Amino acid sequence: MLHTFFLKLNVHFYMTHNVGLGFVDKPSVNEQVQLAKYAELKRFHSVWVTETRLVRDAATVLGAMACSTQKIMLGSAVINVWSRIAPLTALTWSTLDEFAPDRMILGLGAWWDPLASQCGVERTMAFSRMREYIEVVRKLFSMESITYSGRTLTVRDLKLDLGIGVDRAPKKIPIMIGATGFQLMELAGEISDGVILDFFVSPSYNQKSIEHISRGVTKSGRSLRNFQIPQIITCSIDEDADVAIQHAKRLTALYLTIRRKPWIAEASQISSALMDEISIIVDAHSRPEALKMVEEIIDEKTVKLLTASGTINDCLRKVKEYVASGCTLPILCLEHGDYRELIDSFSEHYI
Repeated sequence: MLHTFFLKLNVHFYMTHNVGLGFVDKPSVNEQVQLAKYAELKRFHSVWVTETRLVRDAATVLGAMACSTQKIMLGSAVINVWSRIAPLTALTWSTLDEFAPDRMILGLGAWWDPLASQCGVERTMAFSRMREYIEVVRKLFSMESITYSGRTLTVRDLKLDLGIGVDRAPKKIPIMIGATGFQLMELAGEISDGVILDFFVSPSYNQKSIEHISRGVTKSGRSLRNFQIPQIITCSIDEDADVAIQHAKRLTALYLTIRRKPWIAEASQISSALMDEISIIVDAHSRPEALKMVEEIIDEKTVKLLTASGTINDCLRKVKEYVASGCTLPILCLEHGDYRELIDSFSEHYI
């Protein structure tokens, strides 16, 4: 099974620390490639690249990493299921698999508004889209010739040709879903090889999420014990814990203004009074003004609830909290601090 493959890859040749490194919109792509090489040297399990806003294309960066590394796993966390047609995604990840055989992970997400609508995409029947997209990509990975007619996509007499002389064995590429809503988590547990949990949530959110993921996993006849639940975790580190927390506060303010979902706030045990105040501010002010005001009202407790911020030891302890709450693979995404210090510390001290 793919979930077993995800854990056992190269186990005899590359014993890893069960931790990954993630990139959202920084540092530069060249630095990301160099850090991927360094994470591999320090025996990190994986490196993940996120597509957020219109910052960078994940596949391009992953291709550079695939050519620059030899053993570390590489994944998207995530790309969306609307802006690329399913056959193109299957082709892209099959091509990446040529660079890095049996090392690629495909992380998919449902996208978000207003970006989707700004790009001219109306995300109707989102659950059907995710189910159908994964079904088509999987069949293409298996090197089948397929005809498929669904509610959101159709293909006819289609297969991956690949390059001349390329091995046509089925691709061993796990497909995971990045989910924030509990309904999508349940679907992901049913149809995917893993659920990628989001950042800026608390460990208590993980516990609520596991309930919904477990329902989906049970529907598929599998065990949650063998199911993968990676999680992106925002890290901000500094010798001065207050400096680290102040840096994390800015990004926390941004995400709380964008993602004002009541179920996320409730599951993360964020004060309802704080979320009400944020909504009032956002509705009454321009975005730059609102972000500044929200940053001023967010306290240290909220920042530390939703991120791994403070000294490196604070960061290590918080990451272990997420793991104790159900995350099977922490993906460290650095907001402030030194990447190599983060990698070194987790390589040496994280168990």
